[in-house]
Amino acid sequence: MEFAQPGERRRREETDGPGATAGISRRVFLTRGLVGASFIALGGRLWQMQIARGRNYERVAQGNVLRFQRLNAPRGRIVDRFGVPLAVSRRSWTVSVIPSRLPADEEERKAVLNKLAETLQLKEALVLERASLPVGAEAAVTNELAKRIGIDGVTLLARITASNATIAMVKDELSPEEAAQLKASCSDLPGVRVMNMLDYELEVHAWEDVALPIKKDVDPELALRVAANVIYLPGVVVDDNTLVRQYTAGPAFSHILGYVGPITGEEWERAQTPNGAPIYDQNDVVGRGGVEQALEAELRGAKGGRWVQVDSAGVERFELLERRREPTPGLTAQLTINKAFQEIVVQALQDGINVANADSMRDGKGPVGAGVAIAMDPRNGEILAMASLPTFDNQLFVDGISEEQYRAYVAEDSFQPLLDKAIGGLYPPGSTLKPLLACAALQEKLITPETKFECLGRIRVPWSWDESQGNDYPCWALDVGHGEVDIYRGIAESCDIYFYNVGAPHQKPEEPANADYVHYYNPNDPVTRHYFNGLGIERIERYLKEAFGFGQLTGIELAGEEEGLVPNPKWLFQSDLNEYWSVGDTINVSIGQGHLL
Repeated sequence: MEFAQPGERRRREETDGPGATAGISRRVFLTRGLVGASFIALGGRLWQMQIARGRNYERVAQGNVLRFQRLNAPRGRIVDRFGVPLAVSRRSWTVSVIPSRLPADEEERKAVLNKLAETLQLKEALVLERASLPVGAEAAVTNELAKRIGIDGVTLLARITASNATIAMVKDELSPEEAAQLKASCSDLPGVRVMNMLDYELEVHAWEDVALPIKKDVDPELALRVAANVIYLPGVVVDDNTLVRQYTAGPAFSHILGYVGPITGEEWERAQTPNGAPIYDQNDVVGRGGVEQALEAELRGAKGGRWVQVDSAGVERFELLERRREPTPGLTAQLTINKAFQEIVVQALQDGINVANADSMRDGKGPVGAGVAIAMDPRNGEILAMASLPTFDNQLFVDGISEEQYRAYVAEDSFQPLLDKAIGGLYPPGSTLKPLLACAALQEKLITPETKFECLGRIRVPWSWDESQGNDYPCWALDVGHGEVDIYRGIAESCDIYFYNVGAPHQKPEEPANADYVHYYNPNDPVTRHYFNGLGIERIERYLKEAFGFGQLTGIELAGEEEGLVPNPKWLFQSDLNEYWSVGDTINVSIGQGHLL
């Protein structure tokens, strides 16, 4: 007999006794079924991954290993007529953040951002979080905020309303003292926050998979220190591929050159190649004003690209040099401007403004603070110098202009330094028009070189309904007049009376029907009538537009040009003035005044 240890017999009875075979069969069946089902599920999953979605996973895996980086093209230089540099591009270090590659864990993400902000010494900004505002309270909150920080409420509201961002920038680049003061004074306003510039950029751009420049033109030593630690800063990118625009010629050329600024979302979407590929990256800059904007397509060049292999932390390991495509630099723009001459003209204009301002203030009039000077080669029309004062520092718009400086530029008493008055201002041409109308009158045989008109300082044009009353039109030599004036003296001495006769027409007024032709009286002689026999507004308009190019763009390669205005009776009636044209309007246009711009 076989001996068994205590308890062993019972276990044997349970396994060897009746029904044991059936129990084993059930357990084996269930076990095998579960294993088989697991293998079926696993096989299905493997089939899905390898066959159905294999290409997709392969692309994802490759994206984690190989990354394409666009290489910026050096922006073309701008030089003067002798090749002296006015605008160049220099390479600099930039620290950027790719929001989608920051740590998903909130604590880790915060640690990376705090470390970056501390290392780069990023400043804070005052912002308005529009989503946090009570319904309908945006205007009230904005006005109250504007009062507390000392800026115009209408301007601030317009800027915030025009912004598509959920967080609108109110004031950036705050000093530590300003940040502390604003936190204390504005904390009770809903939606108003003081936040780090890094946090602001990430709030606005959320989880985008593009590199957001956090700080440009970083000191090389600091940039290399950050680059050496990017393995501990996931989502942070450091490169020396950033090209910073440098305006070496200074503010004397700001209106001519313009500047470069960040591309807008709408501009980025519109700028595409014929096959639909974007021309720019979302963090690129484009020309704003002047030559920079007018010649943007020629100056920007064409981007290149390279493929690099990175590890799981996003750190670059090596580049696939055989797939590298070098960028094509932008073209060099050579202007007709003479740099040295431009600087002399700007200084001379400023001296003239200073003298005029002193005279005006002495006479109890308003200040004089603006002016334009243009020097042209009459042989070929080349512009040698073009000065518009006051000017501005275009380098500030590249490096980052402060809110205070921008407000100073757009203040009502600033004389509009951002406006290029040489091409963008609308002003009556004044006496510069007189030689042109003299040419037109000679062409129409309304005058000859010997035709003379008497200038006694002013004339009186009677009203059609009351001959004894009328409007006086003076000459600038009001006190003494010019006497008998022919075309030579008329132009040389800029006699207004002469050109009143050149411009005003030989016609009858519409009312009353029996009135005499339009005429005028000299001072102290209310009897002798002098009849006009000039061009009239219709012929003036035709000559100014067709022969001399008024009321249209010149085609100068500068952004911001206005086409001007040559008025006529139809325009005056349909304008906001809603008036009928009179002989007085023609008289004013004849000396380059009135509605002519």
